[in-house]
Amino acid sequence: MDPTWEFISPGQPNTAKIIDYFYRAVHQVTLAAKQIVKDYYSSTTISHSYFDGCSNGGKMGLIEATRYPDDYDGVVSGSPWLDPLGTSFWGLKNTQALLHAYIPPSLFPAIDTAIKKECDRVDGLVDGLIQDPARCSFNLNVLVPSILTQRQADALKATIEPVRDEKGKFIYPGSSVSNFAQSGLPAKATPVNELDTPPVDPTGSHPWGSADAPPNWHLAVGIILHLGFYDPDIDLNNAVETDGVVKSAMRKLLYARLGPDIPGDPSELAPFLAKGGKLLIYHGYDDFIISPYRTIWFYEDLAKETGGFDKLQGQARLFMVPGMLHCHDGPGPNTFDTLSALENWVEKGRAPDGIVASHATGSAVDRTMPLCKFPEQARYKGAGAVNDSANWSCPPNDRSLLDVGPNGDQAGLRASVHGSIRARSSPKTID
Repeated sequence: MDPTWEFISPGQPNTAKIIDYFYRAVHQVTLAAKQIVKDYYSSTTISHSYFDGCSNGGKMGLIEATRYPDDYDGVVSGSPWLDPLGTSFWGLKNTQALLHAYIPPSLFPAIDTAIKKECDRVDGLVDGLIQDPARCSFNLNVLVPSILTQRQADALKATIEPVRDEKGKFIYPGSSVSNFAQSGLPAKATPVNELDTPPVDPTGSHPWGSADAPPNWHLAVGIILHLGFYDPDIDLNNAVETDGVVKSAMRKLLYARLGPDIPGDPSELAPFLAKGGKLLIYHGYDDFIISPYRTIWFYEDLAKETGGFDKLQGQARLFMVPGMLHCHDGPGPNTFDTLSALENWVEKGRAPDGIVASHATGSAVDRTMPLCKFPEQARYKGAGAVNDSANWSCPPNDRSLLDVGPNGDQAGLRASVHGSIRARSSPKTID
């Protein structure tokens, strides 16, 4: 979050360095690395090249595929940062909601217990794992007054809702209803949606005073203020959005400046797919740094562009990961090998129908489970150990993950209403 490289003076961008950060550096390093490999092996060609990244790396892989389709034969894009600006609006919305209704970290485990009691069974099996939080119908009001006050419950509802513009059109989807406590984090890690200490001034420009702000707030500062306004001294808490509604003038200005960093237009993947490139995307349902529903939006839009899921799956597949946090960790099976799956797909023509994932406590693996290609949902066969992937399957042609319940509706996931405002209208170069 060091702002010194991003602008020359307040309001004046360091354009060359920003272009490097947005897209040019990865491409130039790719070309240089290929030349080094060819020189080292005294070869004139490279048989296959792959990109594998998560989060910002997942975004970089998609930018490579859209801007430079000949750089790689296959791309693994994990938990992709498809819309850094929209993600920052979302993180700001969530943090602001909790600023005005502080919830002590000690309450989140009880919240999650109540959610799991309601939502675990929706997928047909009570096994301690919510496979698809979008199908859940949990009403946060049931936690009032036993666990939360009404104001606290309303704050959590706000985190589930999408970011909108002033006309009510969606900009970015809301959060999933699962794992608010972010269980499964490594020791000493900070849950992104929890405020360790109450704010000293909820309406001020620095709500925590000298105390540390939560990670999602820092992310919004870095993207909106440093890369958007080129000025870290703007009052982030009051100048950009209110109650999850982004001011139209702000939205237009910021998307114009950050558009080249957003690979959110699925039509731009056409040249990469046309040359036979393969795309493997994955995202954890318990991700509170980047909404998993943004990735589902993107994949559904890509399916519309290419003639439907069946046709799209010949070249691009999405694997949603139950119980995984951002890129890794969490209570669900969260360790898996996507690179080998991509290699087999590109080099041997074996597309991955399912990828086995594992969960470990310490060094001991205590569960394995298949991740199925979207929109399929993994199904227990009805016999054998639930924690053994051998007793699960990925039913062909299943469409269960397209089903949307009340909590998915709250988040803006339903295909008929999402995508009102798209990154596809953003410029490809910065001003």
